[in-house]
Amino acid sequence: MRTTSRSPVVLVLAVAFLATACGGGARDLVVSEPATAVAPYNCHANWDSLMSWDDLADVVMFTDHFAVVTVVAEREWNRDNLRGDPLEGSIGRVVAMVTTDVAWTRPGAPALPTSFDTSGDAWALKDGVKRPLVFSGLWREVGQTYAVALTESATGFDWYQTAAGAAWPLDAEGRLTTPCREAVAVELAGRTPGEVAALLEATPIPDYAVDLMDLAGLERIEAVMAARAALGEPNDE
Repeated sequence: MRTTSRSPVVLVLAVAFLATACGGGARDLVVSEPATAVAPYNCHANWDSLMSWDDLADVVMFTDHFAVVTVVAEREWNRDNLRGDPLEGSIGRVVAMVTTDVAWTRPGAPALPTSFDTSGDAWALKDGVKRPLVFSGLWREVGQTYAVALTESATGFDWYQTAAGAAWPLDAEGRLTTPCREAVAVELAGRTPGEVAALLEATPIPDYAVDLMDLAGLERIEAVMAARAALGEPNDE
């Protein structure tokens, strides 16, 4: 897993940012130009601390569920970052998801509910117009179905998208697609959720992480990254 810092604390703060839908750090963003996604693109370019997987072992270590979900609604959340007259700034976005299938679950992970809310990135408000402000790699559209990697959160929403680029639109044949150039996102594209599940099931994790897998969500991520750092393995790009 890569971030722009070796510190696990930075990673946890980045995840907390997503889980709380722009409740704090977004006020420092320049929103005069929307951070819209243009394919192919680096799925974590818009938020430097956002998690990014190095390989499939990262997916297995840091994900609780690989599921198929449909976005059924969106709403604003937290307009505290708006300033000026007329108002400008960022508005948090919440998306409501319905679980249609759980293809893979980490042993011991809490059950994924049939419906849940999660951070849907944010909007940038400029000249009275709301534009997408994308941090997670993909603007999840209402009415669309995605395969997504989810992790239990200890802060804010109960579930969050595990990493940048960790949501894949499904094509007409039910296979994953991605606009990302992130290596893992590209590697999983073209597969069905079931094929991804089989791949994750067959992927070993490093010995130093085995005894940490019973930890919950962010606690597990922080512990694994600390163990990795102690061995001299980089947590950055």
